[in-house]
Amino acid sequence: EAIGGDDLLRMVHGIAGHGPFKREDASLREAIRVYVADTLENIYKDMDEAKRVLNSHKDKEDRFSGHIREVSETLSSGQFLHNRAAAEEFRTQVAVQLLSHFVTKAKIAAKRSGRIEDVLGNKLEQFNEWHEEEDKNYDESETEQQSTENKLQAQLSQLQDFGHKHIEEHKETLEKLQTEEATDLDELKMLRQKLEAIVKSVGSIAMRHQRRCVMRSEKERLFRYVQQALKEQEAMLHAQLDLARTLLQRWRRGRELHGQFAELVRKAYDGMLHVAKQGSEDLRNDLQIDSSKFAALARATEDDLRHQHKKMLVALQKTFTVAKKQEEQLELLERSFKPEAQTQQAQDAFQESQESVKRQEEQVDALNRLRETLVSKCEEYEDCLRELFLREPCPESAEEWLSNFFFTARRSRLRVPHALCSARSLPDLWQAERGEDHTLRQAASDPATFNAFASSGTLNAFASSAGSTDLLAIRDGCAWSASEEALSGLEDVDI
Repeated sequence: EAIGGDDLLRMVHGIAGHGPFKREDASLREAIRVYVADTLENIYKDMDEAKRVLNSHKDKEDRFSGHIREVSETLSSGQFLHNRAAAEEFRTQVAVQLLSHFVTKAKIAAKRSGRIEDVLGNKLEQFNEWHEEEDKNYDESETEQQSTENKLQAQLSQLQDFGHKHIEEHKETLEKLQTEEATDLDELKMLRQKLEAIVKSVGSIAMRHQRRCVMRSEKERLFRYVQQALKEQEAMLHAQLDLARTLLQRWRRGRELHGQFAELVRKAYDGMLHVAKQGSEDLRNDLQIDSSKFAALARATEDDLRHQHKKMLVALQKTFTVAKKQEEQLELLERSFKPEAQTQQAQDAFQESQESVKRQEEQVDALNRLRETLVSKCEEYEDCLRELFLREPCPESAEEWLSNFFFTARRSRLRVPHALCSARSLPDLWQAERGEDHTLRQAASDPATFNAFASSGTLNAFASSAGSTDLLAIRDGCAWSASEEALSGLEDVDI
């Protein structure tokens, strides 16, 4: 094609049909040499291009092998969900497999090109040897030269056919490689879509698991708060009992002092009566008062003493009555503060506190079972993800979504909107227990309502729903414990 194939053929046929082949007609050999050289040059260019592609594939294979090692280390350590660079490296795995396939095809093409080069080199060497031999024997007969030219033309046609045939084979190989590459790209797109769906499902499961953990921590905090309140109440009852015992001891001491005072009063009265009698006798003997005056004076003195004695007896009776009432009151108070004789109200409060503690323990056990179930499910999904990431690349959108989810969860601690804090979002548990339509916001503001809600069976219903296999069953039930506004009312509740 470089020198015009039709002109060359006409030249060959013209020379072959006119006279002897002489030395001055050496342009035919030169034209054949030029054609063969151009053909070989084109073949060498194709071979150089194939070698260049092969070298580039080898470089890419070396570079991607390093990425594969890093990806395998990341997968073995189980940190593929937190390593942002690992998501980019997953996408290179399938590309490396395709490149290895391309490298294999390129190696096959290179082997074929090497065989072509060897054949053409042998042919060229044979042609050069023949050309040198023809130069040496140029003066031989015309018949030998004509036969030699015919042989040369046959070899030229063979070389042309051989070159075109192998060029067509090379083109077909490239077309096949392009078709296979397009098919692999379509498969990669389908695998990427499947991986995005799986990552979304795993993200929703992780969010639900974190909500369960928040619910468990809030219930444990409430349980500790109730225990602390019960301990404080017990300490207060012990302090009141000690105070009652102290008052009882003081009253007994006062009763003893009152008895001593009454004894002193009796002794003083007896002494005064004795002194009065003795004085009257002395006066009667000394002054020799007549019997009538002495009798009148004695009666007056005795009446006065009797009147004072009656007054003292009335005062003592009043004192004993007041002391008896105080003793009865203190005995009642002492009986009320004895542990074995508590009032019905204190017993009911203690029994309710024990039942509340049992309910809290049952809820904690249910949450532990739920946590174990979620951990096993997460481990299964983690194994599935590990297998998928070994075969498929991680899309950028899914990796960014997952990282944003964990960042948002850490920053906001999964705060539930106020719309979820109403009784409408609970699965008919509040209405079944109370028969009314209250919101958690009202329950938090009203201590009596909140106490009724806490003492009802709603928490047990939450715990029973937490043990079910359906992870969506307690999604709305977690809202009341995760709401800070609802839990803020706990500080004002009278336990």
